[in-house]
Amino acid sequence: MSALHIEDLHVHYHGGEQPLQAVAGCSIRIEAGHTLGLVGESGCGKSTLGMAIMGLLPPSATLRARQALLHGKQLFDAHGQVPRQLRGRHIAMVFQDPMTSLNPYLSIEQHFRTPLREHLRLGRSAARERACSLLTQVGIPDPQMRLCRYPHEFSGGQRQRIGIALALSCDPSVLIADEPTTALDVTIQAQILRLLQDLQQQRNLALLLITHDLGVVAQSCQRTMVMYAGSCVEEAPTQRLLSQPAHPYTKALLGAVPGGTQRPGSRLTNIPGLPPRLHQTAQHCPFAPRCPQAEPRCQQQHPPLYDIAPQHHAACLLLQAPQTAAPSAGL
Repeated sequence: MSALHIEDLHVHYHGGEQPLQAVAGCSIRIEAGHTLGLVGESGCGKSTLGMAIMGLLPPSATLRARQALLHGKQLFDAHGQVPRQLRGRHIAMVFQDPMTSLNPYLSIEQHFRTPLREHLRLGRSAARERACSLLTQVGIPDPQMRLCRYPHEFSGGQRQRIGIALALSCDPSVLIADEPTTALDVTIQAQILRLLQDLQQQRNLALLLITHDLGVVAQSCQRTMVMYAGSCVEEAPTQRLLSQPAHPYTKALLGAVPGGTQRPGSRLTNIPGLPPRLHQTAQHCPFAPRCPQAEPRCQQQHPPLYDIAPQHHAACLLLQAPQTAAPSAGL
């Protein structure tokens, strides 16, 4: 049984003249102890997908999914919300910017006290002891003293370590990390990623790692999903996806990375044009206007995910060969 299994997830934002479709039918499956990487351009829907799974979408958003299971049990209630007894306790999130995810008016001890009281029913003394243990696990020295301090008294790397400790404070089984190293320098990025990997192995966590960095994906993820315009366009074991990308968009992303798929001495790939506006449901391949291989049929039909190899799926009509013509049944 998968730790997290979601099929056909849709998210719309309302408030303008037309609703904006931020996530369009994505499906994900993550096993305990495994990491799924989620990559794509800014604005493709990665963070919205993570926030939807956590039940942290704003009131202007609506969500629907064919199925959403957390260890075989329903994740969303009848209103498309994640019950409070699940969020933080069984599924948690590490946010991108640790300075904005921590409340500047609360001490570090106060940050820990609320979830530990609500979910684990710990008193003040027990909560403080557990908080000290968690800070020690994530590499914060002198935890007894540091609990009395406030977020602005820590460096960026230390704040992110505290954010990870908070996310893990109630022993969740599924962790979503949304760009956990973007706001940090390269040296601290490596330390934080190593910390996440170590904690995952110790706790057998199912991890969804949202990132722009394909190098991070190569080091950390067993499987990788590529998003474009709110849709999954390719999903495969990471090493296969990096060495044998099938979708033109994935190839372009890899070609834009120094040392990626381009030949030595060649120029990095530049993807022309802009991502499509999301206020309309695409009736054609959303990447077609930017794709150098696009054919007339790409402007007329929205491609489903095709099975192109074992555990490798891509949404591109150019891959529709006779032996792979059947659309994927889902992840």
